[in-house]
Amino acid sequence: STRVKNAFASSQNITNDQVDDVKTIIRKIRGTRAVQINNTPPPADATVNEIEKHISVSQKSYDQLVEHFTKLTSLVASFPNYTPNETELKNTSLATFLSQLKVANQDVINAITPYLTAMQNRNNILYTSTTGIVDLAEAVKKYVKSVKSITLAEFRQISGLKLTRLKPKK
Repeated sequence: STRVKNAFASSQNITNDQVDDVKTIIRKIRGTRAVQINNTPPPADATVNEIEKHISVSQKSYDQLVEHFTKLTSLVASFPNYTPNETELKNTSLATFLSQLKVANQDVINAITPYLTAMQNRNNILYTSTTGIVDLAEAVKKYVKSVKSITLAEFRQISGLKLTRLKPKK
């Protein structure tokens, strides 16, 4: 994206405002601010009202990255003077890369639903109350421990089985 910006800025009849527009889109792609935040820690005696709170401006979800790159390619393509010599910076190459990004993003979107469904099914099999594998295994452990003829070695084997549950998401 820096190379696109530099190639755009070196094109003829491009104003500083137009270069700034490209820089803004590139900042969004990178997830950076126009003006950096001062990250010095507040003094120890600062009150809550004196401590600055900052809201994230990062727009780096895959959908947003594709959207920002779409804006970037549209912007540079709208200027006929943007004709870089480098093949990878030309409008056709940028458009090809953009279409590859969109296809890859859509492939992930299409794959996520079956994945999440499979994870939910797995969780149901493992963790459903009383009929899930974890509860059944715990019940079996308790039963085996209650058998009078169990040896110490067998007891240790059974006791050594660790069954854990998923922590609930907050």
